[in-house]
Amino acid sequence: MENDITERFAQALDLYHSYDFYECHEVLEDIWMELPEPDRLFYQGILQVAVAFLHCLKLPPNYTGALRLLSSARGKLLPFVPHTMGIDVTQLLDDVARAERYLQQWQEAGSPFDIGIVPTISRYQSGAASRADG
Repeated sequence: MENDITERFAQALDLYHSYDFYECHEVLEDIWMELPEPDRLFYQGILQVAVAFLHCLKLPPNYTGALRLLSSARGKLLPFVPHTMGIDVTQLLDDVARAERYLQQWQEAGSPFDIGIVPTISRYQSGAASRADG
């Protein structure tokens, strides 16, 4: 089962990085529904990041919904720092916080969404193992 989850998670990340947030959400939802807590929270947090940016692609962008989801995602991902499943969770949380600041500014100004703020979900670059990495 772990190998299957790893493969599907890689597929979800490919979809995310292609800005196909809806399909990413579908794959991640299947994963997190299969897992017990606390592991499921990691996948649910990543899913919420993807869905937040799906809200931003709507016309007009739903910044309120996106900000709510990003806040919830941070809470779910925080227990998994510094890295989990090969993902640099610390960097992801920093990037999510940065995106939240932009979204708040754009919401106040009525500005359009710029996809350039979508965080990259990066691989952790050290040989050290962490939760579910080893």
